Amino acid sequence: MAAQSPVQATLPLPPGTRHFVVVYQLGKVASTALVSSLSEIPGVVAVQSHFLGMESFSGIIRLIVDGVFSDYSADHNLGQLNQNVAIERTITAVRSGKHPEVAATILSLSREPLDWFRSAVVQDIDGYRAGLREIAGSPADASDDEAIVQAIPAVCEEIASLYEESDGVDGFLARDFAERNAWLRQRVGTRHAVLSELFLLFLRPHSWFDQHFAKYLGVGVPELPTIAPQVYRGDLGSWARTYVIRYEDIGSSIPIVLDDIGIAETFQLTHENVSGEKNLASAVREGLSAGPLDRLRALSNASSYARQFGYAA
Repeated sequence: MAAQSPVQATLPLPPGTRHFVVVYQLGKVASTALVSSLSEIPGVVAVQSHFLGMESFSGIIRLIVDGVFSDYSADHNLGQLNQNVAIERTITAVRSGKHPEVAATILSLSREPLDWFRSAVVQDIDGYRAGLREIAGSPADASDDEAIVQAIPAVCEEIASLYEESDGVDGFLARDFAERNAWLRQRVGTRHAVLSELFLLFLRPHSWFDQHFAKYLGVGVPELPTIAPQVYRGDLGSWARTYVIRYEDIGSSIPIVLDDIGIAETFQLTHENVSGEKNLASAVREGLSAGPLDRLRALSNASSYARQFGYAA
């Protein structure tokens, strides 16, 4: 999700808008295609966001200025911050009644964690490339593909060891923000910045609904009733509803959501931003396949996230 240019403080809701849909999610869940498809429906303004609310904004700023992110990741997150502030301001306008004809929908999606991790690594492989080459000890004339295939298994093994040391994914998440950062710095230090980034990347699906969705909306997924298998629904007052579905079920679940908010148009999902078509995608896939992922899969399956959404084996 790129930054808007020029930066806007509020997103426009043109005349005739009846639905403001925020696809609020952790990334790599077909959100770009979903927003594009929803935007084709008359009367719908759709946007996507990975983090909303002052607590999330402050956390992103802390990570950017603290140097935890690489320059590539810092620039990417700063661009997202600009757009998300505009989304937040628009949500506030709808909630306060400035657009009485507009109903808001906050839609989120889960995804199987290891499949999500692969897609997310591919998405930002340009930011990880130098660090992975360093871990692989690649000579200057070695290809990026060779370095990635060699480095990723070693990275996955070290990530698994770190999570096992911290009593699993849920054990690490039980620590507060400052404690998690201090623990990771103590274990990893400045050896390889990419290792810290990929450690936190693997965490994101497992943490996002508790650390972002529930904190922002004031309700967790386990508290939401289901209106269909793995289709969660909650009322946020007269101004909005929230829904949570699985990426894997998007084709069957989105029509249920649209029907529930009163949109009768036929929905057809477009395909955009497909990670499998991106540069070095095959090398990432080979590296993950070559690596012994049983430890990471076991850690993921033991998490509350995997159990909630039916991903635990």
